Amino acid sequence: MNIGLGARIERYVMWKGLFAFLLTTITLTAIVWMTQALREIDLVTAKGQTLQLFLLISSLAIPSLVVVLAPIALLIAILYTMNSLHQGSELVIIAAAGGSPKRVTRPLLWLSLFVALATAFLSVYVAPAGLNQLRGHVIQVRADLISSIMIPGAFTDVDDGLMVHIKERSVDGFLGGILISDTRNPDISFQYLADRGALVETGPSTYLVMQNGNIVRREKLQNSSSIIEFESYAFDLSQFRERTAKAGYRSKERSTAELLDDLFNPNAEANIRSGELSAELHSRFVAPLYAFCFAMVAMLFMASPQTTRTGQGVAILSATTLAISIRGLGFAAESLAENSAAGIVTLYAIPIGTTIICLILLWKNVRLDFAQRVADRLADIWERLVATRRAKSLGREAYSK
Repeated sequence: MNIGLGARIERYVMWKGLFAFLLTTITLTAIVWMTQALREIDLVTAKGQTLQLFLLISSLAIPSLVVVLAPIALLIAILYTMNSLHQGSELVIIAAAGGSPKRVTRPLLWLSLFVALATAFLSVYVAPAGLNQLRGHVIQVRADLISSIMIPGAFTDVDDGLMVHIKERSVDGFLGGILISDTRNPDISFQYLADRGALVETGPSTYLVMQNGNIVRREKLQNSSSIIEFESYAFDLSQFRERTAKAGYRSKERSTAELLDDLFNPNAEANIRSGELSAELHSRFVAPLYAFCFAMVAMLFMASPQTTRTGQGVAILSATTLAISIRGLGFAAESLAENSAAGIVTLYAIPIGTTIICLILLWKNVRLDFAQRVADRLADIWERLVATRRAKSLGREAYSK
């Protein structure tokens, strides 16, 4: 085949695969992001935050989503590209013109290398930084009790089972029409009602001081209630602020450098969580390997030029099933890696071993089209049965006439 023609074919396949990959990645990420973003919608509705802050917080999780979705999008893009070449008989034409399958697989390998490098950068640097900032914003929003409680007319969920309502807020800072519902204890509930009050900070502590009100205490087991009147009562809010501020960062929210420091740090707490930290660190290094793995799986089932009766549906289904099974085993290995060194070895062995096996099969030109040939054979049998039945029906009609 002419060198110039071969280069044009490779560029054509490359751009076709790249466009399919970008479109698939954007679509999958948008769908998953929308489902994940709805989990933090309470930042707008319950915490009194702006829609802009909500979009900023939810978008910080996008890099971590891309790390998981990029290899899947690459698999879909290669399957689409190869199926498109099959449908247009372009693979057969390339083979008839003297072109080897490498003319098609080479640009797709370069595409998988690009995806692997991009995934590695996101997995090691960008995704942890995004999750770290996301965690920081959520902690800050949930710790900002003063701004959330002082929204007149709003019913604010300070904690699970604790709701605060302020009817109005004056210019001098006093609050009017205070209602606090405390149902955190399943056996006893409290409702605090007061005509007015104010937020008072004394050092690190924050209190909601209420005046001229009463406390309704209800015991659910005995089905009894009691009312206590008060002239002044201080409700402690410090416990929620301190608990939120002390919330630690999970391993996924730590930078790669911090994970390395924690693993080699003689600190007792770090040693206790060494299995979790080690598993997270290795998971970041393994993530880009699935780009090569899925690309090899797709090309193994789709790269050979062939004409079938049933199209490439069986091959696409087989490649997708195998890829999903491999990724599922990878997630299982991540859990095992927290408790054993064998889990860490398995973490690397799954994508690397699959890639090597696929490369060997591709090198030896082994065609995994057994299921496809069975489907073609069944299609032939069905067509013959239909044709025989139709012939018998026409024969009966001719005999009756």
